[in-house]
Amino acid sequence: VCCDGPCRRSFHIECVPLNNPPPHDERAKWRCADCLARRYRCFGCKEWAARDELQQCAARHCGKMFHPACLLASLQPFPK
Repeated sequence: VCCDGPCRRSFHIECVPLNNPPPHDERAKWRCADCLARRYRCFGCKEWAARDELQQCAARHCGKMFHPACLLASLQPFPK
């Protein structure tokens, strides 16, 4: 089951909570509990943050979000 919210995450049907079941109609929109609560996890540090504290990947179907500092740190070259 794919979330139609900003996170764009995918879930095993068995892992979707019973209190937020996906719709029976596959064309209907469904949002995961995190998107419904408007809480998102930074892909870099894994800490929770509000949407306005994170930058989302610009790729069309990507839902990864980053704190600006985590994104900047990920762009630094590795030491040789």
